[in-house]
Amino acid sequence: MTMAASPVLGGAYRANRYEPRFGLHLSEIAIQGDHAKDVESLFAILKYRVIGSSWVTGWSGWNDALDKRTANRHLVRKAVYVTHGWTHIVDPELVMFAEEKVLAKESKALHAKIITWLSESTSDTYGFSAYDKGRLLRSVLNLNGKTE
Repeated sequence: MTMAASPVLGGAYRANRYEPRFGLHLSEIAIQGDHAKDVESLFAILKYRVIGSSWVTGWSGWNDALDKRTANRHLVRKAVYVTHGWTHIVDPELVMFAEEKVLAKESKALHAKIITWLSESTSDTYGFSAYDKGRLLRSVLNLNGKTE
């Protein structure tokens, strides 16, 4: 399922910390179990409306689908896939990661663990969170070398 903002995937070497750096710009929400059918209701809670979907196979198909231009800047793309007993939501906007109250409630409603991660190397922002039974168990966010 895709929703319609292009991810910036790539990497570059930075010789020292003052030079600009470009790297992984992505976030993901992983829900234990097959919850693909529940994702649309989660999107609705977060004020997203699914306007279309497409099916792709493999990394290149997935990357190409997320990288397609949208009709306007208000349309964003997200990818949803199920593998190894987990439902994954790929969020190139990096916004779902911050929805702690919503994700905690979703963990309780689905009776499932939820793990999130965020990587935004341009600003040196990285993090992960773990939810279970409606509670945020652990959250770490590193902003430009400072950990919260």
